[in-house]
Amino acid sequence: MEKKHVFAASVAGTILLLAMLATTAVAGGHKPCKPTPKNPCPLEEEEPTHPMITTDPETGAAHFSDVDHHRWDGRSSGNRPPRQRNLQEIGSLDFTDVGLDDANTDVWALGNYAYVGTFDEGTVSGALCPGTGVKVVDISDPTSPTFVGNISSPTSDILIPFVPGLQSGEIHTRANDVKVRTINTRSFGGDLLVHTNEPCDGLGDGGIVLYDVTDPTDPQRLGAIYDLADLIGGSPTGEAFGVHNTYIFERGKKAYVMVVANINPDDYDFRIVDVSDPSSPKQVGRWSSTVSPDAPPVETRGTSRSLGLHDVWAGDNGKIGYLSYWDAGYILLDVSNPANPTFIGNSTWVTGDEGNAHAAVPAQGGNLLITSDEDFSATGLGSATLNNASTPFGTVFEAIEAVFTVPLADFSGSFTGDLAWVGLGDTEQNSADDPSFGCASGQPYAESVAGKIALIKRGFCRFDEKIFRAESEGAVAAIVFNDAREDLILMGGNPIVAIPGVFIRGSRGEALADLREAGTSVNVTLTEGVFNGFGFGRIFDIQDASAPRLLSTIKLVSTLDPALTNPFGSHNVVVRGETAYFSWYQDGVVVVDFSDPTAPRVIAEFNDNNNHWGIYVQGELILASDRATGLHIYKHVP
Repeated sequence: MEKKHVFAASVAGTILLLAMLATTAVAGGHKPCKPTPKNPCPLEEEEPTHPMITTDPETGAAHFSDVDHHRWDGRSSGNRPPRQRNLQEIGSLDFTDVGLDDANTDVWALGNYAYVGTFDEGTVSGALCPGTGVKVVDISDPTSPTFVGNISSPTSDILIPFVPGLQSGEIHTRANDVKVRTINTRSFGGDLLVHTNEPCDGLGDGGIVLYDVTDPTDPQRLGAIYDLADLIGGSPTGEAFGVHNTYIFERGKKAYVMVVANINPDDYDFRIVDVSDPSSPKQVGRWSSTVSPDAPPVETRGTSRSLGLHDVWAGDNGKIGYLSYWDAGYILLDVSNPANPTFIGNSTWVTGDEGNAHAAVPAQGGNLLITSDEDFSATGLGSATLNNASTPFGTVFEAIEAVFTVPLADFSGSFTGDLAWVGLGDTEQNSADDPSFGCASGQPYAESVAGKIALIKRGFCRFDEKIFRAESEGAVAAIVFNDAREDLILMGGNPIVAIPGVFIRGSRGEALADLREAGTSVNVTLTEGVFNGFGFGRIFDIQDASAPRLLSTIKLVSTLDPALTNPFGSHNVVVRGETAYFSWYQDGVVVVDFSDPTAPRVIAEFNDNNNHWGIYVQGELILASDRATGLHIYKHVP
């Protein structure tokens, strides 16, 4: 078994030269996108210039996981007053103190070592993709955790022949998730680490990478799957895509990794990989909430409009998989035969639930499921209201604010203006050049948008490109409507505009365009959604796995406080015995006793201007990764 040493002085000398070019789709003739938590179908571009990539083009670029969690709903972030109850911080390590310019993601631990992932942006410089990958920390003295080294993210050197201006050593990949487990198979015995790869800006690597960390000070690279290098080299899967989360489990003398693929759920975004021989990982199973024959009926909800997979977990016996499928629910699969995962049951939503199934962990021997809903918006659907005209669909249309535009909250919740249809008189509407789509390279607008709300059709170019052009030509707000599709989506993009922007259904947009084509003046009020709270925890009874039953919810004071700013929702959760430990973003660490699952109690919490992403419990140590300030170690002191 060939091993590759990965701790070394320079990035270029320590990592594989792997990359993935994430692309987006052109409108017309492509497979309709199914939105996912990581891929809300927000960005559309012209055809990619690097046709080697075979991943679904429409879902490959923008992910919910790429959204800055400090401003999910566009509001500035803040913190509740510092507080401490029954938790004591005994140690911490700020990675910037050891020269790392990182934003941090998930944390895991095994023995005397902790492992922390890396997000997109540096906390000091703000530079995209610092490339640190997985940080390895010695926690043998938890009062003084020590940085050991890092498993670097791959460079994008493999794309140099295809991307003009790309320089050797550039890194465009982040390592979001990391898991470590001791396994014992016929081919490998020791501590196995798996981490994910996701592109930061469309030029990065994908897939999962496996390491032997039996000696955590000297990690050895073993193998990889779903990365571009394997694809070019003729990987049996024939696929390459970003991966958001993973989970390692065992069945007898076999070891497997569950994989959350950043792809259209129609292309099977849940995969199972046999890693019994980590030097030669092989896909053995897959499943989808939308196209698997046994998938239950599902529908998009709330503002995220997502049917994709976000997180995975397996029971201790490796027979049941717990899949957090966002609006599709918390889905239980029989994975006792990893080659043929089959549907068992699904959580149900009550009236008003937004979905947002983010993470789920079994408890009490598989009789309970402790979950965490992650809410990207603290409001429900907004609206676009016609003030002086009507359509066959009435005068009030559902609308979703874009991630990257100025929030309507900055205008006291609403914005009113006259409408200008950029495609007035455009009868073709079949190319990026047509004014209806408002692309930067397109023809001049058919009517001036100066001082007005621009009406623009979806397709052929990115949403931020459309709205940026409208603003550049004097628009004070923008409405983007769907093409032939009726679904609502959450528009993603870069925060390069300074006007509000919303998305409405295709038929409603066409009705507005028809009014302008008829010469009718249209005055519109855009209104933000009503505050409905931040994300929270839930407890399900899953003794009958075919019919999960909601027993209770776990909410904090902040959950229903409209004066607070995002992110104040729950994020990740782990369970030990009858205690759940949550990383609750800017509410810090929250510890919950669920010995009575119908009446869970918050028994400990700690927040000191934190923004906790990941959580892990080992013995009496509670490890939490902070987006900005690194690794924090706590003890429960009732």
